Amino acid sequence: MSRLYAKWLRDISDAQRPSGSLPDVAPASWPIYSDNIVWPSTLIIAPGVLHRQFGDSSSLAGRYDSMKKWLDYMGGFFTNGIIAKDSYGDWCVPPEDL
Repeated sequence: MSRLYAKWLRDISDAQRPSGSLPDVAPASWPIYSDNIVWPSTLIIAPGVLHRQFGDSSSLAGRYDSMKKWLDYMGGFFTNGIIAKDSYGDWCVPPEDL
């Protein structure tokens, strides 16, 4: 699984636009770059998971530039410290019993 996720992270980075924008799906099989926070945040979350679960620090190092570029890009969507750039929350609600 570690090789699959590492490859997926490369696909995400490869699909990144010069602006830093990431697609909702990678490899980018259709041109949807909605700038949501949900799916593109995989670029930030997955390298840490690979490091914790498999001791793979190469994903952190190898994706660092892409991660920074995306975070810098998404920083442009903050208003009063809040980012409201998401359209998946309507079907991906947190459990109510937590």
